[in-house]
Amino acid sequence: MILPRYKATGQRGQWSARVEGVTYPCVHNFWVNYPVNRHEPMMYDDPGCNPDRPKWRKFIALLQTTQRAVLSQDKVTGKGVAFQRTGYLALYEIENLEFGLGFLRFRFSSTIAELFPRGRS
Repeated sequence: MILPRYKATGQRGQWSARVEGVTYPCVHNFWVNYPVNRHEPMMYDDPGCNPDRPKWRKFIALLQTTQRAVLSQDKVTGKGVAFQRTGYLALYEIENLEFGLGFLRFRFSSTIAELFPRGRS
C-alpha cells in the first residue's frame, strides 16, 4: 500500500503541526513502544502528562477531537526529558486514548500519511 506524502509544518514551542491545512497534535517518537511482532499495533505511553496544566488540557482536547496524531522525530535535550523536534515521520489515526496525572496512552490504529520534512537521525 502506497501512502500519500504530505508536508508538515510546526513552530518551536507548539505541541502541534499543520498537515494539509489541519492542525494535529504532535507526539514524540521517544514514547512509542514498537511491537516485536509487526502485526501488533504501536503503542504510545508518555509518563509526563499533567491534565491540570492548561497546555496539556489543550493538547489532550486536540487528540480527542481529531483522533489523530503527528509522530515527530526528536532530539532529547536538557535535564530530565525535554525535546527538540527534528522532523516529522507520519500522521496516524489513534484509538483507546487514556490519560491522567503521569500517563497519556493510546494505540496507533492506522497510518494515514507519510510526512516530510524528515529530520536527520
